[in-house]
Amino acid sequence: MKAGRALLGWEQNDLAKASGVSRSTIQHMERLGRAHWSATNAAKVRQALENGGIIFIKSGLEGAGIQLTKSREFVEDLAEIGSNIPSDVRQKSAAKARFEIFKAEVYGLFKGDVYETEQIRSKLSHLKATLEFEIKRRGQDPASALCIYVYSFMTKFESIGEADPAL
Repeated sequence: MKAGRALLGWEQNDLAKASGVSRSTIQHMERLGRAHWSATNAAKVRQALENGGIIFIKSGLEGAGIQLTKSREFVEDLAEIGSNIPSDVRQKSAAKARFEIFKAEVYGLFKGDVYETEQIRSKLSHLKATLEFEIKRRGQDPASALCIYVYSFMTKFESIGEADPAL
């Protein structure tokens, strides 16, 4: 939980708000560890962290861990664009360009995969869900405005693989 919060830049209050679990429960969970978590609270916290952009990696040769999703990295890019580029028009242009890069990376990742269309749809759907989550979480800040902007033109990519030669 602490590592996930750290990657997302969240305080305990942020996780509490995102999960619907009280801050004191978050403190209790972090202090006492998994053996003391209720299944309900653990599921809520995990869902909030996943919605925020955390991937939980199952144990394997390299061990268990967490990492940020590409969708979360995209949202962080939008936050940086919102804070570093002065005009709304230039912010939107930069956000759209960053989305095109994201989309190209996703296409490149699954090129030639038998399930390419499904994989691409899944990644774009995850980005859309992450944007929805950030719009709600951030309220009225500049990054939220850029999330709304990107979200608004993503709908044309939902029909990927369905007779759209532009894709």
